[in-house]
Amino acid sequence: MKKILGISALLLAICALTAALNDDFLGVYNIQNLFRWTSLFGIIITGGIDLSIGSVVGLTGCLMPVLVIQQQWPRGSCS
Repeated sequence: MKKILGISALLLAICALTAALNDDFLGVYNIQNLFRWTSLFGIIITGGIDLSIGSVVGLTGCLMPVLVIQQQWPRGSCS
């Protein structure tokens, strides 16, 4: 529990300092991006995901654009 509180306090301190130094930090897009990456790394740091699974996800994320563009795999539809 102390580890989670320490990480949270450090994150809040860094966000407060960055917001004070940069006016664009509190933009809507940046806040959404911040929450997205913080949640991902928060799960990894607190031990909620095995890093070997993270490496497979990273490899897949790097390999899919190559397969879609160079090998002309069909692109999925979001609708």
